[in-house]
Formats: sequence, C-alpha cells, structure tokens
Amino acid sequence: HVIYPSRFEKNKREIFVNGEVYADVAKDENRPFHINSKVLDLKVLGTQFNFNSHDLDELQSVVLVSGSVEISSLKQKNKSILKPNHEFLLSEGVQSIREVDVTDYISWTKGYYTFKHKPMGDIAQYLTKYYGVNVNCDNEVRAILLTGGIDLKDDINSVLQGLKFASNIDYIKNENTYQLFKEHTDN
Repeated sequence: HVIYPSRFEKNKREIFVNGEVYADVAKDENRPFHINSKVLDLKVLGTQFNFNSHDLDELQSVVLVSGSVEISSLKQKNKSILKPNHEFLLSEGVQSIREVDVTDYISWTKGYYTFKHKPMGDIAQYLTKYYGVNVNCDNEVRAILLTGGIDLKDDINSVLQGLKFASNIDYIKNENTYQLFKEHTDN
C-alpha cells in the first residue's frame, strides 16, 4: 500500500509505504522527498531505489540503484547514508549494509523475480506476498537454495510447476494454500 497526497506540499514531498515500492525520484533541493513506514524514514535527494517495508515482516530493506538516500530508524534514532549498489537491512533490531547486485532487487519492476542462492523459504514468502496466496514449506524444503528466475506474469500454478521441474520439490493445494514438500523418488 502506498499513501500519498493528491498534491505535495510547497516545501515537502512525502508518502507512506507498507509493502514494496521502486521509486525514481527527481531531485528538488527545495522539496526533499520522504518515504515513511512504521519502522523507517527515508530522505531522498534524487535517486532510484527499491524500498521493502511490510508491517508483518521482521526484515526491512532499502536497495540503492543510484543517487543517495538517508535512512532513519524510528526506534533506534540513528541515521545511515546508503551508497549505490548497496542494501540497508534492518532485521530484528539489527542494522547492516552490504554490497549487492541491484538487478536481483529491481527485476520485479519488469515482471520478473530473480534470485541467486536464495532459500526456498524466502522464495515462498515472496510468492505469498506477490500472488496473495499462502505458500508454505516444510523445514526440509525451506533450506533448499535456488538460483534462477520467475516470470511474474505466469499464474501461481505455472510458477510452482516450474519450481517443481527445477528442483526435487512437489506441492499440494488446499483452497488458497500451497504446501511445498520434498519429492521422494523410489530409485
């Protein structure tokens, strides 16, 4: 969800985000751009970035493509400046910054979800948010690392069939829930 005014104030541009948003913000020194969530506040000075802040997630992240972003944690009252090709993470109260390949974080803006050595549990969580269904994994499946991509224009059944083909997992559907489990073959 993104909440924004129909017209920005004279001296400030500000929106509220609960979810994931990619933004390309025009520089305007007289009217800084702020993105607020319940956990973080971003001050943007002309830049491209991906912001991921869901109320239900322990993990909050900002990935900077270009420009500069100042990030304030509302609980810890400290600020971090992010450089391009870096990700700011806030997880369970611990902040970190690391270098990343931004393509993995912004590919969804072009209709794809790409991942490198990502646990199946994280992929299932992403699919849950994107498709609005429950995608659950047992512990054995949650730890499987995958590299690849998903065409988000496909429906969830096609996506799960692709994951089944690419790894040794299977799934069952019960109403709006998909349960992933390790496929056991008798050889």
